[in-house]
Amino acid sequence: MSVYSGMRLSEQYSCEWSQVNLQRRTIELTMTKNGSARTVRLNEKVVAAIESLRRSGQKKTDLVFPSAAKDFDTGEWFQPCLEEAGITGYLREPPVAIRRTARKHGSRRGTL
Repeated sequence: MSVYSGMRLSEQYSCEWSQVNLQRRTIELTMTKNGSARTVRLNEKVVAAIESLRRSGQKKTDLVFPSAAKDFDTGEWFQPCLEEAGITGYLREPPVAIRRTARKHGSRRGTL
């Protein structure tokens, strides 16, 4: 999600279903680090990932990416995903580097 959208982990983990518009392929962020709202455009991979998280009975106030971690640490799920996918030797990038990569690729595609 971070790589394709440029969203901060705090933005991802606080995102509610009411902010997601899959038809427009956007997420409306109202609570950002700098205090200003912004719209995040979603590519087809992110839309597919978000669609896979939908469950019947979800409320608009439910979190899209619920996490038990209080500090937005991805370690609780990321390392097991790497192991399941058979990926070894991955060097974990700090979140700011992932956002920088997303902005660089997005600006090339005209999506960020």
